Amino acid sequence: MIFSLEGTITYQAHHTIGVEVGHIGYRVRVGETLNKKWSLGDTVKLFTYQYVREDTVELYGFPTVEALEFFELLLSVSGVGPKHALAIIDSAPLTLLKDAIAKGDASRFTVVSGIGRKTSERIIVDLKGKIDLMPRHDGGFSISPNSFEEVFMALEKLGYSKEEARTALREVPKDAHDTEVILRSALKALSR
Repeated sequence: MIFSLEGTITYQAHHTIGVEVGHIGYRVRVGETLNKKWSLGDTVKLFTYQYVREDTVELYGFPTVEALEFFELLLSVSGVGPKHALAIIDSAPLTLLKDAIAKGDASRFTVVSGIGRKTSERIIVDLKGKIDLMPRHDGGFSISPNSFEEVFMALEKLGYSKEEARTALREVPKDAHDTEVILRSALKALSR
């Protein structure tokens, strides 16, 4: 599976970009908001999810590991496919989406085309206990996106599963901001 791509944008359409990496072009689905920030010729780094079904293989791209992980969480909800999950992520900043889940605000998701009240409520019920790892602005978990990304990838490179990495990062002190301190805390939690 392709975890990330870094290359030059050679093609842009509504929700799709072409990223050339070492003379190989990858077609990647991205959110429209993200796509509007870029121009042809820009160098981008994306964390990716490869979606495979009988009749399709698609690559979805995200600017951070947090966005990728949130996308994966959304896919775990019955009735939410990759296009809806991408549209949800594109509809608001991740902090607002996570806060909506934490507060049980189903209306945040019904603004997305194709997401009705029942699916919106299912998102909240299914994900409420799974979003506590991501950065928040209300004094909750305070790891910065870059530090979180670096530590998460380091733990994976060390052979820990995504779930083990998530669990360990939940135990990092709220006031930790330095990547090295965060990594040491996560490894300490994993050794228990």
